Amino acid sequence: MTLAARLSEDPADRVPLLKAGQDLRTATTPDHIRIRSPMRAIRDDEFRWPKLPARRRRLRAEAH
Repeated sequence: MTLAARLSEDPADRVPLLKAGQDLRTATTPDHIRIRSPMRAIRDDEFRWPKLPARRRRLRAEAH
């Protein structure tokens, strides 16, 4: 949410905030989610949604 707040500081910009998954309290959050390195969390199938489609729009020409 911090990133969305920063991106939307300019009133001309619109930033959608999507939330998925369960709400976790600090006491029930697994250690590998609370640590600063996201690598262990990324590998945890419980917190991945492989069938969740996402599309990327090309907004401007990308440098090669």
